[in-house]
Amino acid sequence: TEEAPTTTTTQPPTTTTEAPPEVPQVWVSHGGNGTVIRLDPANGEVLAVVEVGGRPGRMAAGSGSLWVIDCGSNSVHRIDPNAAEVTATITVGVFPFDIDVNDTVAAVVNVGDGTLSRIDTATNEVIATLEVEENPTGVAIGTYSVISSPGNLTRYDFEGNVLNGHDFGETSEDVFWHNDNLWAVHQQGGISSYDPETMDVNRYDFETPTWMASPVGDYIGVPEPESNTLWYGDPSMDHPFEPLATIDDVSAVDGTDFGAFAINGNGDVFAFEWEVTGDLDRPLVGGDFWIANVGPGADWVEAFDTSQLQFGINAEF
Repeated sequence: TEEAPTTTTTQPPTTTTEAPPEVPQVWVSHGGNGTVIRLDPANGEVLAVVEVGGRPGRMAAGSGSLWVIDCGSNSVHRIDPNAAEVTATITVGVFPFDIDVNDTVAAVVNVGDGTLSRIDTATNEVIATLEVEENPTGVAIGTYSVISSPGNLTRYDFEGNVLNGHDFGETSEDVFWHNDNLWAVHQQGGISSYDPETMDVNRYDFETPTWMASPVGDYIGVPEPESNTLWYGDPSMDHPFEPLATIDDVSAVDGTDFGAFAINGNGDVFAFEWEVTGDLDRPLVGGDFWIANVGPGADWVEAFDTSQLQFGINAEF
């Protein structure tokens, strides 16, 4: 474990966590112009624009806040969703790529220097920097589970010691927990489950490249941009992947226990209903779901409590 880089904040590090969002909220980070935008979930109208500079990218909700990676400034911006204001800017490693947050910790993987930055959400300070796999592209908190672009999935304890993992042997970019398994998404067109107890691996193939996936209710949503298909299922639960929707250049998806959002490479956001029988596998503190766009413009979306959401909108940004 190495000492963390100097942390800069826009207010003293004794800041407490923000309150959960007061009303349903949808946020978009716009990598092209350095802003984070709040949309009205009912009609897609722009309600607030937060200028953060740099190149904001992936986001996560936790500890009552919105956390936005900025690979342009090697930092993470913490935003109060109620005030639509940046409350802290925290320096992390080189070229941060993915983030996950829970009640106490934000974990950021940095592609440029092969590290994981651990942030204390109570103080906004980087409290540890761990050396992880080369080119880490995804992180999931549970222990620290890191996927690297060469395809290595490695689980670390909070001190940085390796617990176990698996070499998938192919380019991978995303990792998440679902039904007590870790899931890795492979660019060549596939998704694999990894049981951390037995270390068993099961792979499920798609015909064209896949970049991201996410838990949605009891199952998993997998966007397949080249076929314009959003798949939904979990073969480990005897529910094969089935087409859920057809969306041009669909890039990513996530959802609640009553519906879902998807986004495409043009920056269009789609909302629709489906039947889901259970709760979210990994509910976000202060938010219901997040979705991300890996297409041109590097735009990302974060949605908070959406229990009043009107489905069927198509919000452009």
